[in-house]
Amino acid sequence: MGPLEVSLSGGAAAAVRPQHRGVLAYLLLHANRVVTFDRLIPAIWGEAAPASARTQVHGAVSALRRTVAAGARAAVIRSLDGGYLLEAGDEDIDLTTFRATVHRAAAVAATDPANAAGLLHQALHLWRGEALADVTSEYAGIERQRLAEERRRAYEQLAEAELALGRYDTLIPRLERMIDEDPLREPLTRTLMLALYRSGRQAEALEAYEHLRVSLTEQLGIQPGPGVRDLHLAILRQDAQLAAPPAPGAIELVPAALPQPCAGFVGRAAELASLDAVPGRHSIAVVWGTAGVGKTSLALTWAHAAADRFPDGQLYADLRGFAPDTTPADAAGVLRGFLDTLGVPAHRVPSGVDAQATLFRSLLHGRRMLVVLDDARHPDQVRPLLPAAPGCFTLITSRKQLTGLVVSHGAQPVPLEPLADGEARDLLRTRIGADRMRGEPAAADEILRRCGGLPLALAVVGAHVALRPHASLAELSRRFEQSSGLGAVVDDDLMSDLRTAFEQSYQDLSPAAARLFRLLSLHPGGTVTVAAAASLAGVPAADAGRALTELMRANLLAERRHLRYELHDLLRQYADDIAAADADPEAELRLTEHYLHTAYRANAEFSPHRVRPAPAGPQPGVTITEISGRAEAVAWFAAEEHPLTVVVDRCVAAGRWAYACEIAWAVAGYQQQYAHWPALLRCQTTALNAAQAAGDILDQARSHLVLARVHAFTEGADQAVRHLTAALELFASAGNLAGQGHARLGLSWLNTDYLGRPGDAVTHAEAARDVFRVLGDPIGEGRALNCLGWAAAHLGAYEQGLADCGAAQALLAQHDCPGGEALAWDSMGFAYAGLGRLDDAIACYHRALPLLRDAEQPIDEAATLDRLGDAYAATGRTGDAREAWRQALSVLDGLDDAQAARVRAKAGLR
Repeated sequence: MGPLEVSLSGGAAAAVRPQHRGVLAYLLLHANRVVTFDRLIPAIWGEAAPASARTQVHGAVSALRRTVAAGARAAVIRSLDGGYLLEAGDEDIDLTTFRATVHRAAAVAATDPANAAGLLHQALHLWRGEALADVTSEYAGIERQRLAEERRRAYEQLAEAELALGRYDTLIPRLERMIDEDPLREPLTRTLMLALYRSGRQAEALEAYEHLRVSLTEQLGIQPGPGVRDLHLAILRQDAQLAAPPAPGAIELVPAALPQPCAGFVGRAAELASLDAVPGRHSIAVVWGTAGVGKTSLALTWAHAAADRFPDGQLYADLRGFAPDTTPADAAGVLRGFLDTLGVPAHRVPSGVDAQATLFRSLLHGRRMLVVLDDARHPDQVRPLLPAAPGCFTLITSRKQLTGLVVSHGAQPVPLEPLADGEARDLLRTRIGADRMRGEPAAADEILRRCGGLPLALAVVGAHVALRPHASLAELSRRFEQSSGLGAVVDDDLMSDLRTAFEQSYQDLSPAAARLFRLLSLHPGGTVTVAAAASLAGVPAADAGRALTELMRANLLAERRHLRYELHDLLRQYADDIAAADADPEAELRLTEHYLHTAYRANAEFSPHRVRPAPAGPQPGVTITEISGRAEAVAWFAAEEHPLTVVVDRCVAAGRWAYACEIAWAVAGYQQQYAHWPALLRCQTTALNAAQAAGDILDQARSHLVLARVHAFTEGADQAVRHLTAALELFASAGNLAGQGHARLGLSWLNTDYLGRPGDAVTHAEAARDVFRVLGDPIGEGRALNCLGWAAAHLGAYEQGLADCGAAQALLAQHDCPGGEALAWDSMGFAYAGLGRLDDAIACYHRALPLLRDAEQPIDEAATLDRLGDAYAATGRTGDAREAWRQALSVLDGLDDAQAARVRAKAGLR
């Protein structure tokens, strides 16, 4: 398992003379079995055994007994007739432990690959290099080969487990390294081919097969075996059976993100047939037409009907291209949503739009997926969201023709006109019934004429009539004549009477539903929850739910997700027009407090260690969404991030400075964790301006702290230092010790890692430690101790660094802070490496890594893997070093981190 080593009590290694190593190693390989002189002597010397061989063996055993007896778990070498017996527990010999752990992994691999992978990692970490590396006895060469084969088989088992778990980012680099060392090993290439194919890299999977075929032909004159050949053919056919199976006990997730189809859809046979014919000839279709003409209804109806043609799933995004009073969706935000839906961990998502788009296209490569992009404004808004895979299809809706996509991407335009007379009549008939149409044909004709074939107008009018079975169509028709048009809202003649259709349904709403409809114009966009609607109206949630249901039945509102409702752009504009008549001056404040207090609750579930004094309130009439657990918090933040950002902007416009700062703080933890840097920068810059306008020193300081982190990861250390220095000064002027401590921690980190000033870092860390001790904050104190030890180690004071970081690790572990504890283990590893105690350093890094992964700290994980590679390299374990660096690269490349180039050069990779 590496050079022969005997561990003594206390952890020190015993010295074993070279001429004795062969005897000890042979007895260890045959532990708890009698080894006779007739076997032992030829194993040590072969056919050239000296006459004194037996005497030398006796002398070696006598010396070894003294050495072995001093071990932490004393083994015993007994003399028997004609030989020796080394008695030892299974846990005393690494090889025995390795074999037992591999056997346990094999037993659970089929049902629990995650457990199997963990066991195999434990087993393989026991290896310290080439087995029997410092043993020169005759038998050693054969045993080295046999043990190396056991190690290779364990790696193959690990590869199969990680393939089942879908851990392609770490599996593929390891397989490539192993194949470089053993290019004729067919099981490795087969696993690599599957991993590449399931990662959407079909061409590379085929290249891997070709590399194996050429190697076998040139070196052995044979072809790959049937298993690899069959896989090669299956990849060429894109066989569906090659898709990754679901994990045992789990449900395979196929994205199905389409909103509910629109009820009562009729007609459009020609347009549906046109869409049916597009896939296969074109990869993009653009459904375009005026507002209210039914573009979204057509797109969703076709998408649901065609879902079986796209077995890998459907994605949907509302681009808000023409939504009033709101910003169109940006490509980065939409891509983040797509990548989340596709199961990409947050720390693997790159920060730039181009890198995100590349990752998105890579994930869809080799898949057959449908992407629906609703309400696009401009081709540039759409281009980063287009998959490149030939099996994928993108359906876009827009009020514009998007000619640029037709020219540059070969998109197929599908123009959508108002419904033909017959289709419009069918739609109204489905809404109000054939009997009423026949009973008042002239009035029905006038309604149809006034609606102009617009499905939205027909749906609204139809709902209005259907809810009033005894009302007269003639009376409704007369109301049309008395209403003004909607020409001021849209510039199409077909829309001139749309406002009248809205008025008919609005006038017959209950007072509560009518009031809520008006108030919904104040919502910042996106979907509306029952709690948000209740807060707008200042009523109990049950009353708001009934009003929302009434609006939905009147087709003035659509339920896009379960208990999440959406207002059409034109209906929002209409609601805004009529809201001025009796505006509720407290409604927007209640909505703001709904978002404020719900965001605080979500933050408490998402990041319980991140706290600030809770805001006062809420005022009467505010409903807060109940959130239980981190998953619910993530889902709420994901759905409400855009409205939260708009609310922060509105608070500043209204002079509600404190609300802006508090909401921006509450959402910042989620935005930092998921690297939503543009949104985070926007919110915190707005919050900083608000705090400055209000003269609130603490909120200014808090925004500076968050902005420092944004700039550290996006623009470099100089801006980060500026923000941290400002935060420190502001916290000091306010007498806030905790804030000063956190600012000092940031400055210590920047001075050590970015500015090369560990002496200044020590000063900041000592000040932070003293502050947190005074406050009785053990987690803050632990982090400060780690910063202190980290800086000391960078000054060459390794023993002091170990003492400080060890104290930090114990304190942070005691108070359940796994992320901070992991950093302390990493710092100790760095200090041990500085002392030349590389095995201890490697052990510390391995203690840090699982904690970092559990805490989702990817940049820290990459740094630890980088240092682990350095330690392995220094011990001569070049293969393990390259593997650690490859794993670091898989994290850094995903984060688009500048350090990736340095690690890549170190690993000798292109």
